[in-house]
Amino acid sequence: MTEKSKSNKFVQFLKVIQDYWFLITLLFSALAALFYFIYFDVNPLEKQYENKIQSLHAGLHNNIALSFLQQGYFEKAKVEFEGALEYKPYNRDALNGKLLSELFLNLGSVDRNPAMAGKIRSGVSILELSKEDELFNIREKYFADLELHNGNIEEAMNRYDNLLAADSNYIDLLNTYAWLNYEITKPNLDKMETLFKKMIEVDSTDYRAYHGYSYTRYMRALGVEDPSLRNYFIRDATIQSAIAYTLIITRFNVILDLGEIIRSLNPGMAISFHLQAKQLLDDPAIMELDENRLPLGYKLLTFENSQYIIIPTLEQKRALVFYELALDYLADYRLNYEITSLVEHDEMLQLAKEYDKNGDIRLIYEDQRAVLDLFLPEE
Repeated sequence: MTEKSKSNKFVQFLKVIQDYWFLITLLFSALAALFYFIYFDVNPLEKQYENKIQSLHAGLHNNIALSFLQQGYFEKAKVEFEGALEYKPYNRDALNGKLLSELFLNLGSVDRNPAMAGKIRSGVSILELSKEDELFNIREKYFADLELHNGNIEEAMNRYDNLLAADSNYIDLLNTYAWLNYEITKPNLDKMETLFKKMIEVDSTDYRAYHGYSYTRYMRALGVEDPSLRNYFIRDATIQSAIAYTLIITRFNVILDLGEIIRSLNPGMAISFHLQAKQLLDDPAIMELDENRLPLGYKLLTFENSQYIIIPTLEQKRALVFYELALDYLADYRLNYEITSLVEHDEMLQLAKEYDKNGDIRLIYEDQRAVLDLFLPEE
């Protein structure tokens, strides 16, 4: 055979390979897959079923996590997103959701300056989220919270309003925006009340809604001169506080507020609230929760310029509980004329002073006593 004929046959061989390349690669792929299944003892139907189950589990974790995010429970959301990633390590929703959870959790430690806020916004904006994406509004809520964190109240409120127009059932948005309307220099009680009533409509089991709504009615009672109208508001506030009392609450400041609101009409229940707060203080695990370990901010209600008192330490929080209990017993004495209640007042007040050695939070007692004098005057 000549060299030329050999060359022609080789060319023909290459042409056959080219013509049937797809079938050849398909055959080799099938043989490779067959070898893999036999050698590693893999059943393709079982593998398909396993992938389906893993996707279902990841989806379940993602759905629970999204619900927690919408409610503002970021630590719980993060745990659930991590659960989803155990089943699907590259799941887009779980990765994005975990990142957003961590951003919310770390918001308090972000430097308060426009440059840092801009860098964070640029970084988070990289997430490919359309308006139809369930995480889109969560991301926008974070941007609004970031503005609030940096003191840009007007911009934050504009963002919250836009978000409300897009999703009026967003629980964490309703809660955050409602309390912002209290924290501003001149509280907007109408807006506050509307937002908390919407929270109750969305989730009638969320104690935060009743806490906020009762506090709004309490503030209305403080702001009116007509005794009958004041009595109407304080009774309504008491009813809302009583509803909240039936729900499971582990948030220290909320229990304190509910006892304060209900004091003038039902001092016995106020005592129960504040004894419950004392029990929380005695439980290290409860007090280490994010919502309890941070300093408390108390806005004085009867002093000018909306003065704030910060309560950072556990000792001061304990003093605050005893101040509240002292006022509860004073209210009980004024209603029922039981001398033992007056004795309890004096004892609780003495305990409060022992924990509040420098008198740093004594103004809270004075402030609350002035409120009590308004709602339940001494005869």
